[in-house]
Amino acid sequence: MHKAPPACEPGDLSPLAFETPPRKRRFRSSDNRNLIALDNEVETHRTFILVHGLFQNSEVWCNQFNGQLGISARLIAPDLRGHGASAKPDSIHAYEDGRLWADDLHNLITATGAQNPVLVGWSFGARVIMDYLRHYGDASVAGLVFLGGYLLEDPANLGAELLNSFPKMLDENVELRGEGDAAFVNAMFAEPPKPPLLDALKSVCGNIPYIVRRNMVGRILDYEDVMAGLRKPVLLLHGEEDALMLPSMSQNVSTIIPHAELKLISGCGHALFIEDAERFDQHLQSFVAGLETGY
Repeated sequence: MHKAPPACEPGDLSPLAFETPPRKRRFRSSDNRNLIALDNEVETHRTFILVHGLFQNSEVWCNQFNGQLGISARLIAPDLRGHGASAKPDSIHAYEDGRLWADDLHNLITATGAQNPVLVGWSFGARVIMDYLRHYGDASVAGLVFLGGYLLEDPANLGAELLNSFPKMLDENVELRGEGDAAFVNAMFAEPPKPPLLDALKSVCGNIPYIVRRNMVGRILDYEDVMAGLRKPVLLLHGEEDALMLPSMSQNVSTIIPHAELKLISGCGHALFIEDAERFDQHLQSFVAGLETGY
């Protein structure tokens, strides 16, 4: 299948990338931090909450806001704590407790009045959703979508590109961090996109302070009991050519969540929702259509 070029172009990950600027919502965390989310405020019963990955921000979803999905569904995309325009506390205590991440997502749902949303988590974002599910359960959501989700601790599921770039991304030396960011971003794609998009993604990484990076990583992944207890429909999407989070990650997760539907996306890497936005959006729309017909 021919892939449509990414809608994001030069300057991509700024509010100017949105054809219709979404509302920027402010809400509070349970530890009294200011958090930000984008909301297209489409009036529909379909709501997707799009949770970005590590060292990225809400604006990576600009293709979804600009495309057909953004016309037919309400899209809400938070900047996670430590990312984007949300608060970036220095203390490790702001990041090490999964309950805080869970509360952030719960408070977002409450603040926006989202009813039965589908939670969509990319990479690290899948962990945040798991934190939410551990503490709040899945009763208030319609379904769950994980794309390249970082959900299991086993390093055998991690690609060499991630293992090689990540130590540099956490280095105190700003030049080494920049090298790590560049390698990480390049490895997101099966085929390199245009340089302006790469530069924009690298810039987003570069906006995460060193101390925040160091304090944000290190939590043990312990979600298998949560996954095994899920009752709502689950869709696992994974790029076949993902060099950061290997497809085995989602394949192994599918054995823990027996009712999960697994789709491996040909020709895509870790950033499949950017690489082939149209196909990704179609998968989300099909998933929601299934929910409405008794998935």
